[in-house]
Amino acid sequence: MKYIKIFLLFFAATALVTAQSKPADVLAKLQHKFNNVSDFSSDFKESGKGSLSGKFYYKKKSKFRLELKTMNIASDGKTTWNYNVKNKKCIINNYDESDPTLISLDKFVYSYPAKCNVSSAGTENGCEIIKLTPKNGGLSFNSAKIWIDGFDMIRKIMIENQNGTSVTIELSNIKLNQKLSDSLFSITPPEGSKIIDLR
Repeated sequence: MKYIKIFLLFFAATALVTAQSKPADVLAKLQHKFNNVSDFSSDFKESGKGSLSGKFYYKKKSKFRLELKTMNIASDGKTTWNYNVKNKKCIINNYDESDPTLISLDKFVYSYPAKCNVSSAGTENGCEIIKLTPKNGGLSFNSAKIWIDGFDMIRKIMIENQNGTSVTIELSNIKLNQKLSDSLFSITPPEGSKIIDLR
């Protein structure tokens, strides 16, 4: 009986350590996956106050392109282009990694976790969910949840902003390492477009 009690105590302690280390393990697998991803494309959906959908492209490091029905946004990590298709107006600006409106997967994978408490938020549709809660007020959100699938890729991010609103970004139909051209991450406005260069 004594040995059974010792075994049960050992099992409980082991289970507790495993549960505590699980979010870190899930995060480590995600980071390892991203270390081996040079680029990817996916379908994109954002919901919050409004709803947006389109195509999303990513390439290391900090390069992205978002193609929506009325707007195209691209950045090569140095410059950002915001082109309004309907109004034929393009705003060009220096890339600012602190801009909370820009999509930066690199931050959610690498930078933010080091500045947050990382915990488990359960599972959903075959995805592990990890929660990032800032350790202090230095970040632009109250919390963020990241859905990570069985292939260690991000499928969804839900961000709770400091004003109480939330934004959810979903990625689907992900295609990895397609050798996307650098030219995809800049925008050349069509002739006749109004260009506002703020650099």
